[in-house]
Amino acid sequence: GSITNNRLKKYDHIFRIIQIVEDFLLSEDYMEEFKREFDYFKANRITYEMYGRPEEYFYLAKEELKSVDLSNGLLSNDTSFKANTILSSNSLEEYNYKIKVNEEINSLKRENKSLADEINSLKGKNKSLIEENKSLNEKFEKSKTKNREILNSKSWKITGPLRRLRKKF
Repeated sequence: GSITNNRLKKYDHIFRIIQIVEDFLLSEDYMEEFKREFDYFKANRITYEMYGRPEEYFYLAKEELKSVDLSNGLLSNDTSFKANTILSSNSLEEYNYKIKVNEEINSLKRENKSLADEINSLKGKNKSLIEENKSLNEKFEKSKTKNREILNSKSWKITGPLRRLRKKF
């Protein structure tokens, strides 16, 4: 097996289960046929159990993950990222820092996308308002022209005294 029994005592259930499955696959000569699925199982269990574990767990996890094919096509992006982060980190503290930074980056990416969507929405509204403003300005200019034509017409000038007289009464 890949994990020595004396190192299993502290974190027994996770690594014991992995060891039992591995021993079974080897003893029944199924390892070659189910290697991808076993790697999937192993990487998922180890990374899932990572949170809140002590430094010793980190080193055992790192040791176990060295034998896992992380590019087997079965792992989720999240599991693959966490497993690769365990392998590329020198300590649990470094691993936790990288995970936290990645979460912050993803949060900022989501916020950035939300803001980009809002910008696009506002650009659409702005374009619509520009068109509406243009249309209203055209109507206003037509009304001004019509008003000017009325005020400059002969009939308006002729009826001027009548309008002034009506205002007095």
